[in-house]
Amino acid sequence: MENTKVISIITEKGGTGKTTTTFNLGCALGKLGKKVLLIDLDKQGNLTSYCSEIAPRKTIADLIYNVASGDTNIDYSEYIRHSEKNPNVDYISAGRMLASANSVIASSANCNYILRQVCDDLIKAYDYIIIDNRPDLDLLAQNALNASDSIIIPIDAGIFAFDAIDLISEKVNAVKATTNPQLKILGILENRCNITKTSKEIDSACREIYGDSVFKTIIPARPEQVNRTVKSYAGCVNLPGNTLADIYAELANEVIERCENYVQLT
Repeated sequence: MENTKVISIITEKGGTGKTTTTFNLGCALGKLGKKVLLIDLDKQGNLTSYCSEIAPRKTIADLIYNVASGDTNIDYSEYIRHSEKNPNVDYISAGRMLASANSVIASSANCNYILRQVCDDLIKAYDYIIIDNRPDLDLLAQNALNASDSIIIPIDAGIFAFDAIDLISEKVNAVKATTNPQLKILGILENRCNITKTSKEIDSACREIYGDSVFKTIIPARPEQVNRTVKSYAGCVNLPGNTLADIYAELANEVIERCENYVQLT
């Protein structure tokens, strides 16, 4: 589709809700009528488990291998599955072979742009492609950043949250200076927040330091509501009575708005 947006959800810090954000943001965009493709780049496969209980046939690991090998006759329908409980949402599964993805990518003459080729081949079918990354800032992550227009940095309300922002900001600046000058930070997402003094202090400090780069939407810590999505394979917006539904809908609308008017991290 015209003006497809490719977004990486990425941070080097674990436990910030990258996968939960990827899944529920994708489902919320889908409910708004946007065609969405989710790509699971984490070998643990949690995003894949969110989407379906059915074991994947061909995975993103297989796709990376075929693209890196120079295969020009790839049938993407063999890799893309539909998330049945979530309208307008497709996904490409993770696979155990992702553990060796870095060596496979490194063997290609086009090693920095394997995932960009995948996304370029798929953009005509989707409004949004959202990539769920593992915490390692390795060659696979580099590929994701080279394939992306922008990134979202999820943070938790902890004292090390700012370290994670700074690390990813440095990585984005390095990528912009070399392999993807168009890459932008779409926003910083405060995730798993509690109504505590520490959470409020982190929020205040984050907005003071990073200003409008911080999303207005804050995702509260409601583990039981998130667990419902895991058990049902449906995003919060598609579960009746889920108290996070409206919040993820707000985030989706904010993402759409920001994709039209990028806010630079300063």
